[in-house]
Amino acid sequence: MNSPEFLLLVKARLNCSYYKIAKILDIQPTRISSAKNGRESLTEKQVIDLCKLINHDPAKVLPGILAERTNDPEKKLIWERVAQLAEKGAATLTAVLIMAPALLAVLEYSILC
Repeated sequence: MNSPEFLLLVKARLNCSYYKIAKILDIQPTRISSAKNGRESLTEKQVIDLCKLINHDPAKVLPGILAERTNDPEKKLIWERVAQLAEKGAATLTAVLIMAPALLAVLEYSILC
């Protein structure tokens, strides 16, 4: 997840404007505008603060932010791979949580039979 995607998520979760997000972070609204438009990245501290505010795991956001910030192609590839792994891990966990009740029912049925 990059800065524009993350800011959109924060905006939706808080149901507020980008201006309000800037005020929450105590930064100039132009900095949020630049991050929203992909001209600059949020800092690690800003990401962590916003993640706490919306109860979101920063480990799902920081790799993408670090990938967009680095100019080193090798580091960018590494951070992009870490970001992909974080997203896949979240998707796997979600699938397991969705399927858990059905799996428990099958287990209970097989034990009772």
